[in-house]
Amino acid sequence: MQSVIGELVKRYVTMNLRRDNDEGVTEDDVAEIKHDISALRYELIDVFRNNGMTVPSTRSTRQSSRRRRPRSNTC
Repeated sequence: MQSVIGELVKRYVTMNLRRDNDEGVTEDDVAEIKHDISALRYELIDVFRNNGMTVPSTRSTRQSSRRRRPRSNTC
């Protein structure tokens, strides 16, 4: 879990340095941050579960979030 937090901090610092250089955020940057956040989410769910907390199954959580945000069919 510490490695994921370290990666998030590294990304944050890198983004701030890029912002200082007037560079925009690329799709790759956004994808990396999404991946890091997703990894942190699943690690936290495991930590909560291992400490006896009741957490929803990750499979049902994913399906319900898809239902809330329908995709647009426009191209």
